[in-house]
Amino acid sequence: MLIIEDNSTQAELFFETLKAVNDESEVIFDGQAALNRLAETSPRIMLLDLNLPIISGLKIVERVRLLPHLADTRTIITT
Repeated sequence: MLIIEDNSTQAELFFETLKAVNDESEVIFDGQAALNRLAETSPRIMLLDLNLPIISGLKIVERVRLLPHLADTRTIITT
């Protein structure tokens, strides 16, 4: 699971909650870093904040829809 959230408190809450159910998670704090990581990986689920620095969550959704290797990635929008 990929957690894309610029608020460290919120990111930690998501991370710790998912860790409790033994789900492997990675936290990314800005939109550009998220796009860079998404070019390299195909997470099953992505928790995505819409209000990110550099590149917005909405722009990330638009780009993810264009990438065939992310066709099966499910996105949960957070804000």
